[in-house]
Amino acid sequence: MKKSGIIIVFITSAIILLLIVQTILSNMLSTSGVLVNKIDKEIKAYKTKNAEIREKLFLQASLNNIASKAAELGFTEGKFVALKKSLPLAARQ
Repeated sequence: MKKSGIIIVFITSAIILLLIVQTILSNMLSTSGVLVNKIDKEIKAYKTKNAEIREKLFLQASLNNIASKAAELGFTEGKFVALKKSLPLAARQ
């Protein structure tokens, strides 16, 4: 009789303790959910800004843009002139 009473008290106290721990953890998670939501919004904003900056970079680095800026600065297409023929790699015997 004594063993069963001790086991019942132990199980009951373990259940109460686990319920208290669950309540505390649930409360902590519910308050941190607001912080997680705020961080998610910041991440989305940074991703959007990053995409905009990447698009501006691609626009500035495009060949059409570079060619138009070179034309504005007065650069023209040049012709390459070779002064003499290149020598063969190995001498023939």
